[in-house]
Amino acid sequence: MNTKSKLILLLYAFLIIVSCKTNKLQTKKMSMIEKNDSTVTLIDSIFIPSKIVHLIGKQTISDILLSDSIKSYLINPFESPTDSDTLHSYIAGHKIIKESQKLSNSQNNLLKTWLSDTNSYRFDLSNTCLFKPKIAFRFFHSEAKTTVLFSLDCNKWVFINDSTKVYTDFNPDKLKITPLVNELFDTIVQSKKNEK
Repeated sequence: MNTKSKLILLLYAFLIIVSCKTNKLQTKKMSMIEKNDSTVTLIDSIFIPSKIVHLIGKQTISDILLSDSIKSYLINPFESPTDSDTLHSYIAGHKIIKESQKLSNSQNNLLKTWLSDTNSYRFDLSNTCLFKPKIAFRFFHSEAKTTVLFSLDCNKWVFINDSTKVYTDFNPDKLKITPLVNELFDTIVQSKKNEK
């Protein structure tokens, strides 16, 4: 065997060894991901619990977590659009009372952390109540817009994007949304407190 053939064989053996080690590392990494019988889904380098992906959809949670900006709104749950209304004064079929500025980075991170945490959801419970959302968050990711409406009266939220609308319960013990709303809409929330 000449030197060139030996070099090719040596290179081929090296590539096989590297490939085997890479596969072992990937297997080890995947086994580390599965903990507490909870599997996760990888979305653009972000690990999301599969329970959440199955509940609200891969596209919805992806658009939320990869959003460039988030806006928040106080909405009237009882006022639907009429023919004379402009679409800009409504979000997901509810009249906008007040729109806040874009959320800060810390507010963005807090909201995204809540939405990607299984403890924020109640998978085993479904309240039977009239869904009256008073808070809306709109997540902007590229051309996509995903809206999350909150009903604090019955601890429900709905996730809306172009193709889906999913209602589910949230855990009020974990999801402390009122302080964030107070921070975003201080004058509105303050005036309502003063009325009491």
